[in-house]
Amino acid sequence: MDQPEKYAYILDISVPSCGAAQRTTNIGPNTVIRPVVPTDVEELAQLMLAAYRGTIDDEGEEIEEARDAIDDFFSGSPIPSASMIASVDGAAASAVLVTLAGSGPFISYVVTHPVHERSGLATQVVTAACRQLAESGVNEVSLVITDGNVASEALFSKLGAVRLQS
Repeated sequence: MDQPEKYAYILDISVPSCGAAQRTTNIGPNTVIRPVVPTDVEELAQLMLAAYRGTIDDEGEEIEEARDAIDDFFSGSPIPSASMIASVDGAAASAVLVTLAGSGPFISYVVTHPVHERSGLATQVVTAACRQLAESGVNEVSLVITDGNVASEALFSKLGAVRLQS
């Protein structure tokens, strides 16, 4: 089966629409957003597996492949201060993982548990990541979205991401 096309995007994080200038986060009383740490591997792997299952990005991975992807993130060039996890009632609900790729930051993954889809948590973790990057002097971040991933396309369109010409 052919894999869907993936398209590169650039997100200008120096503009308020990405949240770089926003200081308040409207999250629920039982929600915590914090930077990821290496001990989050299992929680992130479970979240990734749940988030991808049945979507256009689902390649039939099992938990071992999800753990390997998270291990690869931490053993590569992660930007931990800009990689965020949101927990609701103590359980992982959404996350963004940001790495250094080439000459700048790259959003490797944005995942949200199906129970929390359309809750705004993906926007919250991405804007928290943008804020951290902007505070460190970064002006833009790159990412790739699978063609047909409507949720990611909507999220990053709302934040002002621009698709690059292929």
